[in-house]
Amino acid sequence: MASSYVPKNILVFGATGNIGRYIVNALLENKSSFGKIAAFTYEDSVKKKPELFEKAKTKGVEIIIGDLTDEAKLAEVYKGWFL
Repeated sequence: MASSYVPKNILVFGATGNIGRYIVNALLENKSSFGKIAAFTYEDSVKKKPELFEKAKTKGVEIIIGDLTDEAKLAEVYKGWFL
């Protein structure tokens, strides 16, 4: 039996990568199905690809800047985002 679970909030890692940008676009096309959509990224990515982040922000994507090796930051993001 297939599950009908649809997550309320979506957090995307690698949102500006080769595949991630298409995932974010698909999520935005179905935005009404979700509560919130966010992209977790490095500060360097925001500096190198500002147009992608500005476009995402204007469409309602929350941008969370952090480092994947920072366990405390990741725990903070998960707690604030999903709980």
